Amino acid sequence: MEALDPEKKKARIEELKKELSGLKENTEEDLLKRKGDIIQELSNYKINFPDMDGYELSKTDLCGVDLSETILSDARFDKTLFIGADLSSCDFEDSSLIEANLGGANMFAVDLTNADCTGANFAKVDLGEAIICGANLSGVDLSCQSNLVDADLNGANLSKANLREANVDGVDFSGANLKGTNLLLVENLTCDQVKSAEIDRETKFPSYIKVVWVDDSNYECDFIPGG
Repeated sequence: MEALDPEKKKARIEELKKELSGLKENTEEDLLKRKGDIIQELSNYKINFPDMDGYELSKTDLCGVDLSETILSDARFDKTLFIGADLSSCDFEDSSLIEANLGGANMFAVDLTNADCTGANFAKVDLGEAIICGANLSGVDLSCQSNLVDADLNGANLSKANLREANVDGVDFSGANLKGTNLLLVENLTCDQVKSAEIDRETKFPSYIKVVWVDDSNYECDFIPGG
């Protein structure tokens, strides 16, 4: 990007912000692309983004953008590309991220409370200390060493999600739906975490966690050192 003098830069940023605000809820394909282009350009200016709660940003290309600490609640990001983006400490509460691609994004300390992330790609994502209470993460990909350390997944729906190789140290799974979830090769899973969640016979566990079903609704969980 060609360098602008400070006054022209300031004017350009305000021009882009105004245009973006005017397109807030527009769903036309070419204008969705325009919104993505505007956010990309604003990100290049290293600005603090204004609140974007309620924005329609589905199917936009936001790869690599820096939206850290931005309020993005009650917004739509269905099938949006966030690959490699900095989304740390963003507020996505009540937003829709259905089938969004967040591969490799920094989502440390993000708030995804009650967000709908059905089928989204979170592979290699940093979700350390994230608040994901009540979120719908059914069928999501959280594999490839995704970081979930100390995340709050209380009441989240992780049914049929893929957490293979994820680090779940300190994760709160209280009331979370782990039915049919792939937990193979996850790091630092405990039986206390398993017992706090909802599982079924289709839930897959790492070799160091042994679950034996007593009947259709009761089971025993044992930690196997070196397993």
